[in-house]
Amino acid sequence: MITTTALREFSRAVAELDRITDKDRTHLSSGWRPNADGLLFAAHLRLNVLLEYRNFRAFYTRRRLRYVDWDGAWLGWCRRHATLRDRAA
Repeated sequence: MITTTALREFSRAVAELDRITDKDRTHLSSGWRPNADGLLFAAHLRLNVLLEYRNFRAFYTRRRLRYVDWDGAWLGWCRRHATLRDRAA
């Protein structure tokens, strides 16, 4: 069952996303590193963290994509690559 509180939180999150503009998005900076939670998440998924980090940097640097949340992009990258690995097994 969805609570009223959960609906309010969801509505606030959607409103925040609506306010994001292009100026809020940035290219991956040369100094960006996954935060501690991101590293633990990758390790929990049994990924080769160093290899995934290098691939992540190469992919996003080469494509010059812009994001608001690079830590979130890292988590998505890890999820996707763990899923692909598990499907191939």
